[in-house]
Amino acid sequence: MLMFNLMTVNSQKVLDARAGLSVRDIEVALNDVTQDSDDEESAKLGAGIDSLVEMSNDNYIKGSYKIMLIISADSTSSDAAVPSAEFASGDFGHNIIGLSVRKPSTDLLTTMAGVGT
Repeated sequence: MLMFNLMTVNSQKVLDARAGLSVRDIEVALNDVTQDSDDEESAKLGAGIDSLVEMSNDNYIKGSYKIMLIISADSTSSDAAVPSAEFASGDFGHNIIGLSVRKPSTDLLTTMAGVGT
């Protein structure tokens, strides 16, 4: 059984948190994700990572694999995301993947994931 937790953030806060989504549910949920065209500041990736770690610990199924996929518009964050990612690596190990929608303007995702994006 494959289950997903989804966390979306903007430059101000965590916007949405959904736990225990099925493959079908995640498809519908991802279609709901939008970017606010008026928001010119980077998203708070650190806050999102912290919230996702907490959520994943609350509904973890023993023996399952944890994978964190961080998708950023341009590999920037308006908060301190690296300490959050370092803390998350305790739970997720080397299963943190960073993706940038556009050409990354920093190496933040690479640093957080520990490997290339």
